[in-house]
Amino acid sequence: MLAIVARLGFALTFCIGLAAAAPALAAGTGYIFVSHERSNDIVVLDPRSFEVVATIATAGQPRDMAFSPNHTLLYVACGEDDVVEVIDLATFRVVDTIETGRTPEMIAINPGGTMLYVANEDEGTVQGIEVISKRLRAEITTGAEPEGLAVSRDGRFLYITSEIADMVHVVDLATGRIVRSILVGSRPRRLVLTPDGTELWVTNEVSATVSVIDVASNTVVDTIAFRPPGVRTEDISPVAIIPTPDGSTMIVSLGYANQVAFIDVRAREVRSYVLVGSRAAGLALSGDGRTLYVANALSDGISVVDVNARRTLRAIPTGRVPHSVVVDG
Repeated sequence: MLAIVARLGFALTFCIGLAAAAPALAAGTGYIFVSHERSNDIVVLDPRSFEVVATIATAGQPRDMAFSPNHTLLYVACGEDDVVEVIDLATFRVVDTIETGRTPEMIAINPGGTMLYVANEDEGTVQGIEVISKRLRAEITTGAEPEGLAVSRDGRFLYITSEIADMVHVVDLATGRIVRSILVGSRPRRLVLTPDGTELWVTNEVSATVSVIDVASNTVVDTIAFRPPGVRTEDISPVAIIPTPDGSTMIVSLGYANQVAFIDVRAREVRSYVLVGSRAAGLALSGDGRTLYVANALSDGISVVDVNARRTLRAIPTGRVPHSVVVDG
């Protein structure tokens, strides 16, 4: 197991105390955070003007991001330097660094905010790190190239995609053991639970599909294919997936197809496709669910999409090779 170190322990303790005394400046602002794998920074945008509020320098190759439950801290997986950095949202400064396995890509926090889970792409492991102590509490060996992570609403299970094994692993967090491995499509990337927690939806990049898993039985109950008009099959490469707040629609980024798809959850049908930037990857919704932000890895920016009208409103340059986007809603 890897040792977990806090290089700026005193600074973190001070900043957490400060955040508890006064609300973070970013809390509830709707600020948009975009991570960039090549410019090694996170750009913060104001959702009203789309002006840059801050640019936060990070360790190498910042990728996935996750807020603490009270939105005072932002955790950032930095793949090149094998760390998760902790950003204080009151100051937009990195206040702590947590060492991980090789090439961390995706992260998740349990509902209570006590545990941070990190998928280490090149090591084939997922680590469970206690947030307060920074101690490594679990290290789960998975299929090759783990990526997507999702924690069940009750905090009992962790779901992990393995890109090479074409599986979703189900981990019992009480024991830290894999209790089920579910075969899905080819090269599963990301996954998300429906708002009611009954289904798990998984994007399959090479199969150009989404697998729908019934959580109670841990079985695939449906598969939905993407066929946007005029797009070569090999360019349809689903990556990120996010539900609308009411759970009626799933939105999926289609990678090299340069589009996002809107799926009717009950009917299991794609209702529309919307053209965005080049290589659509990370997705985030505004707090009211009306605006979608799409990180376009090869366009060096994000697309802003009107969810109800199903059309792209504008493109905004942000930085080199955007990976993920999150919103402080």
